[in-house]
Amino acid sequence: MAARTLLCAAKNKFRLDAAKPAYQLENFGKTVPWDETFIAEMKRGLIACRVMLVKPSLIQIGKLADTNYLDSPSFSSTYVSIRYITILSHKPVKCS
Repeated sequence: MAARTLLCAAKNKFRLDAAKPAYQLENFGKTVPWDETFIAEMKRGLIACRVMLVKPSLIQIGKLADTNYLDSPSFSSTYVSIRYITILSHKPVKCS
C-alpha cells in the first residue's frame, strides 16, 4: 500500500497530498484503500528518513572540522588551548 501511495505522489510532482482519497476521487475518479491518516503518517515517516539520512553526515563534518582546527600546525601552542575552548563553546547542542 505504501508503494502505491508513493507511486500516486510521484505521478503528481511528488506531492503526497495528491495521494489523498479525496484528491484521487475528485481528479481521477478512483477509490483508494488508504485514508487521510495513512497519508499523514507517510509524510511523518518520510521526514524522519530525511533527517536520519542527513544527521550522520553533519556529525562527521563536525568531527572533521574539530580535528582539522586542533591539528593545524600553523598556530603556535599558546593559542591552541584558547582555540580549543572556543571551538567547544560553539558546538551545537545535540538533540537525543
